[in-house]
Amino acid sequence: MIHYDTNVTIVLNTLSMYGYDADCIAMHKDCFERLGEHLIRKGTNNFSSEEAQHWFDMQKSYQRLPNNKRQAVSRLCDVYDIGHVSGSHINIFTEPSNDFASILDTYQKHVDSSDYCLPYKDTIDRVVRTFCQYATSNGISSCADFSYTFLDEYDLFIHERGFEITNTEGRIYSFLDFLVKSNLVTPGYALYMHYVQKGAGRRITSLNEMQEETRTIVESHRAESMCFPALDLYNSIPDFCCTLQSKMYSDSVIAVSRRALTLLYLFLNREDLGYDKVIAEQWHESFGARVFQSDRNKARRALEIYDDYTHEGDIVFTKRWKGHKTKVYDTLPQWCKDSIDPFLKMKEKEQWDESTVTMYETAIVRFSKYLVLQGLTSYSDLTPEIIKQFHVQDEHTTPEAKNAYRCRIIKYLEWMERKKALPYGISNALPRVATSGERIIEVLSEDDLRKIEERRKQASTPIQLRDAAIIQCGLDLGFRSCDIVALRTSDIRWKDKLIRIIQDKTEVEHWAPMSNSVGNALYKYIKEGRPKVEGETHVFLSMVTPFGPITIYCCEDAMKRYGFSTRKFHSVRRTFGTNTMKSGATIDETANALGHTDTGNVHKYTLLDQERMQMCCLTLEEAGIPLKGGDQHA
Repeated sequence: MIHYDTNVTIVLNTLSMYGYDADCIAMHKDCFERLGEHLIRKGTNNFSSEEAQHWFDMQKSYQRLPNNKRQAVSRLCDVYDIGHVSGSHINIFTEPSNDFASILDTYQKHVDSSDYCLPYKDTIDRVVRTFCQYATSNGISSCADFSYTFLDEYDLFIHERGFEITNTEGRIYSFLDFLVKSNLVTPGYALYMHYVQKGAGRRITSLNEMQEETRTIVESHRAESMCFPALDLYNSIPDFCCTLQSKMYSDSVIAVSRRALTLLYLFLNREDLGYDKVIAEQWHESFGARVFQSDRNKARRALEIYDDYTHEGDIVFTKRWKGHKTKVYDTLPQWCKDSIDPFLKMKEKEQWDESTVTMYETAIVRFSKYLVLQGLTSYSDLTPEIIKQFHVQDEHTTPEAKNAYRCRIIKYLEWMERKKALPYGISNALPRVATSGERIIEVLSEDDLRKIEERRKQASTPIQLRDAAIIQCGLDLGFRSCDIVALRTSDIRWKDKLIRIIQDKTEVEHWAPMSNSVGNALYKYIKEGRPKVEGETHVFLSMVTPFGPITIYCCEDAMKRYGFSTRKFHSVRRTFGTNTMKSGATIDETANALGHTDTGNVHKYTLLDQERMQMCCLTLEEAGIPLKGGDQHA
């Protein structure tokens, strides 16, 4: 019965705290004493709500018990079930403190001056007064004593009461917002109730929810963060959003930025932290998925832009903010990394290109990920059968691509063999050859070519003008998409009607004659469609802030908007090569027009030159096919 006496004390103290009179408390005490005696008589050491209800029903059959005794039993059951008396079984009789009484009078005048109807004003008064009574009952005598812990407890209290929860939270938010404007409380308290009222309580975050390692990192930057108070961050949000707007960022980007910084402030204010880039990154890493969901990357980008804004005082377009993705390598266990890292460092020391080292990493990580999924805990568990299974399930779009990955994995396995980490010869489980393939090249159809001419004439919007210029550069100049997106204004020689590029694939300089259709498309786009960005020399720019250079995917998007029979932009370059051959150019001239240093890759374009292919037909006799006795005996 030790727990019984302790829980009875909790109930009685709760009643006293919320201002219940002495008679009510005495009635509860008498009720609990009778119930305790009943439990002792029955020899029951453990209290249960069922036994308490049985006792209550039994007493009721002998004498009339007031309804408040039923509430007494319910309150005791609450303590046993949830550790405290539920808000649904509590009324507050405590009078507000003197400070709260004064604030209530001021707020009442503020409400009276509004256009609300009288019943609604009475409801506001009742809800806010109850809030102040609850605060006073819990030892809070003024606004200066507010805390997020108190708000957590109050929100739990009104949810337990279960009556007009959203309306109550909304009225308390309005009251707290009034206190913020009166400089009596921090803005964080009003924001807290705002998100709770909107049903977005999951967006409210705390340090205790972080992993221990992350908390340690945050705490290590606490002192440094105090140089930038959280309130300064909150006050800078309107100016930052205005700057975004002046830079022509979209409404969605501005909205996500405002939300991200507001929620970050709420976290910092709750934990008595200041703004620090590392803290912001750790916060986003811990809560980004939960708080922002599909806007997680947008929020991260907003935080990065804001950090630059705090240092520069402005948003500088010359810096690009890239999305962050978790690399598959980071998900590998340490036993994989212990072997992969020294191998890749060796390749770097051998002065391989960065792209080659990246290709090695991608192939090896792909292989290692498969081993982990198969349950391996060390490379010593690797067998030829597992390697063969990996080869069978490892799918690629082309045999050449699969061979490119496979040969790098073989190099890695051979290195492991030399280190005696694997049995000698196990790398032979992967085949070392691949059959090369040859495909008929894919070009634009006649219908596609008609669409290009029609769209170029109809183009009027910035995106349409950009699409027309991109497609025309591919069709008339044979440029690859990577070379088109890298094109700069200084590469265009308007007077000489020439365009100069350094080919990304071969790093060879190439000059191409600029046709009238290309010149007109480029000129119209630059004059009427290209964003005016000071200092930006790339010809083709994004149509959304920060108006940076486009990627090759924009070229494919242009193909998609044109409704072509193929989405591969390289087919436009192949169409240029085919048309060049059809116009009578020699193989050497075609190779030069395409920017090739040799003619090895040009011969395939002759396959689509039907007129000249017909001139190359052979007789059966020239082909060595005898025809004796007529076609029936061939």
